[in-house]
Amino acid sequence: MDKIGILAQLNEKQKEACQVIEGPLLILAGAGSGKTRTITYRIAYLIASGINPINILAVTFTNKSAEEMKQRVQSLIGERSNFMTMGTFHSICSRILRKHAELLGFTSNYAIYDQKDSINLIKKIISNLDLPKETFKPKHIKNIIGKLKRELISPEQYEKSAYSPNMLKIAIIYREYIKYLKLNNSMDFDDLISKTVLLLEKYPEIKLYYNNKFKFILVDEYQDTNKIQFELINLLSDVHNNICVVGDDDQSIYSFRGANIENILSFDQVYKNTKTIRLEQNYRSTKNILKAASSVIVNNVERKGKTLFSDWKNGEKLNLIESYSSMEEASTVMEEVKKLSKRGVPLGNLAILYRTNAQSRSLEMAAQKFQIPYIIVGNVKFFERVEIKNIIAYLNILANPKDNMSLLRIINVPVRGIGKKATQTLEFEAHHKGKSILDIIPDIASLDIPLRSIKAVNNFYSMYIRIKNNSKNKGVRKTIEIILEETDYIDKMYNKTDPEDVSRIENIEELLNSANEYDIINENGNIETYLQQVSLFTDIDRWKEVSDRINMMTVHSAKGLEFTGIFVVGAMDGLFPHIINLESNDKIEEERRLFYVALTRAKEYLTITYSRTRDFHGSINPSIPSRFIKEIPETLFKNKPYFKYSNSLPEEPKDNIFETNSDNNLAIHPVFGKIRVIKTLGNGDQKRAYIHLTTGEKKWILLKYAKLTRMEK
Repeated sequence: MDKIGILAQLNEKQKEACQVIEGPLLILAGAGSGKTRTITYRIAYLIASGINPINILAVTFTNKSAEEMKQRVQSLIGERSNFMTMGTFHSICSRILRKHAELLGFTSNYAIYDQKDSINLIKKIISNLDLPKETFKPKHIKNIIGKLKRELISPEQYEKSAYSPNMLKIAIIYREYIKYLKLNNSMDFDDLISKTVLLLEKYPEIKLYYNNKFKFILVDEYQDTNKIQFELINLLSDVHNNICVVGDDDQSIYSFRGANIENILSFDQVYKNTKTIRLEQNYRSTKNILKAASSVIVNNVERKGKTLFSDWKNGEKLNLIESYSSMEEASTVMEEVKKLSKRGVPLGNLAILYRTNAQSRSLEMAAQKFQIPYIIVGNVKFFERVEIKNIIAYLNILANPKDNMSLLRIINVPVRGIGKKATQTLEFEAHHKGKSILDIIPDIASLDIPLRSIKAVNNFYSMYIRIKNNSKNKGVRKTIEIILEETDYIDKMYNKTDPEDVSRIENIEELLNSANEYDIINENGNIETYLQQVSLFTDIDRWKEVSDRINMMTVHSAKGLEFTGIFVVGAMDGLFPHIINLESNDKIEEERRLFYVALTRAKEYLTITYSRTRDFHGSINPSIPSRFIKEIPETLFKNKPYFKYSNSLPEEPKDNIFETNSDNNLAIHPVFGKIRVIKTLGNGDQKRAYIHLTTGEKKWILLKYAKLTRMEK
């Protein structure tokens, strides 16, 4: 397609975004405004204008969006698009590092540790240093180290800034963590970007090479970039300055991952002579949904400002549902799902969005009760399942023999009779000599290891050599098949009559399918590049819309997706906005952006629900509807909001098991001691009691958990 054909399919603002070829360009793309379409057509327009595809770099945040963009560009201009570079921050940095790893003390076949691998390594280091697990929690330490890496702070710099004994110990853990990764010829996710930045800063000739290679740079979802990603893009673009960023400051929701909204808000100050284009025509949502979302987000102060409009129909008004409890709320949602389903909306076109993962429990129970098939998106990542990680570990030691963590994971899986003492001795000896465990094994007879374990380790090593030799020049799928055959993995690990084991076997078959797809697409592919690909996969990358199952996910997971109907559940203050963010204006603004993201996922139907009470450790506490609901004009709701913003529980019909104001309504609570039961409501698991404590405090409790003992007169 030529330039004229490309522009003919765009609106005026989208055309303008394509035609600004040189210099810094900021595209503020409102929700549903055709952002991906604009980026895609801009890339096609650049190539159609004579720009060499080799000189174009497009950066996205998910593999899924990168793949979709590649296919769209290819459909517009054909095979020429294959010469451009497109991918996520992590995948692009990984490619750069593979080329220059030796300069940083690694080999090109380095392994990439995911979050679980990193946490396990930190757990091991904490144990080796004999530090208290209660104080030094691996996940928390990993988050600290990740933040330090993203800010390019070394262990030595952190140590110098330490003002407490615990910080000094964290610096030691950090230093040991880096040492272990280097010894294992491995990097974690944060290393991929931070080490690329260090590479470009340390070697000006390499930086200049990439400056001249990537003369035109496009960055999607720029509002989600963090400090280190900003530094990377700045380094790559500072010669030619042809940097185009696309994003929506109203959808910046990842500060907990280090995302800095200032990157997009101050773009035109950092890059002089920036051209700013606003995409404000929404193609996704009905006017009523759009008005509701706009009326919420306009209350934020930290924003560039956009006025979204739509030529679509007004559509149905929003549905607002109040329930008494979270279980009642979940049941009500499922009743509404049934109604939409009867109206012809496929379940796969509907999504239930919640603020926290914990909310999915009551929704799952209700879905089962109403016999509504569902899928939890982002629950357990496919490549983090135990059976998958075990097979991947076998591939890792074939690709990277120095990867001791992977080797220790599978040296006795399936069970081979290799004892704990043997693995600990091998690990200590390898670490002491600065070698890999595979390098140590040939001399195992000289180590203080039981004879039985020596024999088992030697058998493992012989099997490893056989797998290595037999899989040479074979595809990834064939290599996995050889691993499964040599280890007799499935027969030794699983019972084929056990439903859970059958599910694990099916997951391994899905892994084989994944490897087969890779082999077909990549004729010259190898284990190393396959491992690189799967290590950078996210749960959303694997998600596929299924027509006969309703989708359940957090609002964070839903970003970038769209559905015919959306249910935003748990819209109460303390939950959405979340209680941990109520004290800060900046945090409240991010919560509001998150609510805006939730609303703008909907095309035609939008339901918001809340409950008047929340169960917490057996105690029923009053809650109030989210302040964000109050920001939506009442005229946009089907049913006029009837709630009052108070902390009192709603009145319910009396259903007493004790006589009110008599001596026999006294009971003993295992925590509160002597109490008086004023009234009880509900039935079964939802039966609750309103009680008075001897302290004068009054509260609701769930009788299921309370274990009350009646006091006799």
